[in-house]
Amino acid sequence: MSADWTGAPNVHIGDPDRASRRDVAAFDLATGRSRRCGAGVASLAGTVNGVTERAEIRITAAG
Repeated sequence: MSADWTGAPNVHIGDPDRASRRDVAAFDLATGRSRRCGAGVASLAGTVNGVTERAEIRITAAG
């Protein structure tokens, strides 16, 4: 079974070290880990067998 992942324009899918300055979050599918890159709202969606689930995550600045 495979999954297709998509994110908002400010979400990086892949190696967090390759995220840009505009990204608020990075999701590394190879490791299953996520990383905060900045403050904002990150939207992520995954589709498996034609069913899509979406999540919206509010990320605040480190304090």
